[in-house]
Amino acid sequence: MSTTCADIIARAQAFSSSNGPLTSNGSIMLSRIRADETALFSKAAEVNRDYFSTSTSITSTSGSSGRTFAIGALTPLVERILKLTLATGVDLNQVDSLDIDGELAPRYTTNGTTLTEVNSEWGATGTVSATLMYAKGPASIDPTGALTQTVTTPDEWTDLLVISLAQYLHHMDVGRDPMEGQRLQALHDDRMQDFFNHLAHFGGVEARRFVIPSPSGSKN
Repeated sequence: MSTTCADIIARAQAFSSSNGPLTSNGSIMLSRIRADETALFSKAAEVNRDYFSTSTSITSTSGSSGRTFAIGALTPLVERILKLTLATGVDLNQVDSLDIDGELAPRYTTNGTTLTEVNSEWGATGTVSATLMYAKGPASIDPTGALTQTVTTPDEWTDLLVISLAQYLHHMDVGRDPMEGQRLQALHDDRMQDFFNHLAHFGGVEARRFVIPSPSGSKN
C-alpha cells in the first residue's frame, strides 16, 4: 500500500485526544512531514548509503573548461553523491575547492547543487555525459498541496514519521504532561534503532579493499 500524509496525520492524532485541533492547518502538517522524511533519508544515507540508491544519466553545459552538471532538480532528489562516471568510463574525483590537488584528474568541485569541472579535465570541447550514482532523498511533498500526497518512506517504517509528528504536536501544546513527551521520545529512539539495525544488516557484509572516505559523522 501507499501511505498518504493524511494517514500520517490521522495516526499521529491517535496518540492523544488533544492532537486533533492541532492538525487543522494542512500546510503546517505537510511541511512538518516533509522535514521529518527528509531528515530520515539523510540518516539512512549515513548508515547505509546504498539502501536508497539509484543512478541516472546527466549532461553538462557546453564549453572547453569549467563545465557544470546541475543536479538540484533531478528526480528522485539527490541526498548524497556516491559516484560520478564519464561516458568514457572514467570516474571523476571530487575535490575541495581550497585543495584542488587533493585528488588526481579528472576532478570536480561541488557548489551548492552544481558540480563544476576543474580546469578542462572532462574531455574535448562541448558537452559531456556522465552517470551519477547517488543516495536518493524522498519525493518532495508540496506544503500547499493535498493531504493525499504519498510519502516515500517504506510502509513498514512510516511509524517513524507518525511518532515524529506526534512529538511535534506534543511540543506545540505547552501545557502537556512532560511524561508524554518522554514516552514519545523513548518510542522514537527505539524505532530509529530498529531502522538503523535493518539498514546496517540488510545487505550483509560487503567486501572492501580499502576504507572508503565518508562525509564527516557518517557510519558508512
